[in-house]
Amino acid sequence: MNFIAKDQLKPINFYQIPYSHFCDKVRWALDFYSLPYESINYSPRRSPALKNAPSNLQKLVPIIEDPNNESTFISNSTPILLYLDNHYGDKKTLFHTNMIAKNDVIIQYCLKLDSELG
Repeated sequence: MNFIAKDQLKPINFYQIPYSHFCDKVRWALDFYSLPYESINYSPRRSPALKNAPSNLQKLVPIIEDPNNESTFISNSTPILLYLDNHYGDKKTLFHTNMIAKNDVIIQYCLKLDSELG
């Protein structure tokens, strides 16, 4: 969990393609947690953004850079949702607590759908 008061959080950098439903999922999660964020339209060929990202980061949107956690970079909507829930879900969660035992199966299924259906 992140123990910084919400009013003291720095905005999360949210690298997006505005019309992507994967980006919509992350945007909705950021709004759900009432987190400050800055949307940055990203194009790998035209954007100098992500110059501070680790070289092994998969540079497919959505991507977040969290300056509140040592400038952590995460890509792919499902891992981002899990990260946000782990770090900012102290009062409310995207994932029902009765589903904890099933979460891994659900997450793997979401990742499969993300990659196969788009």
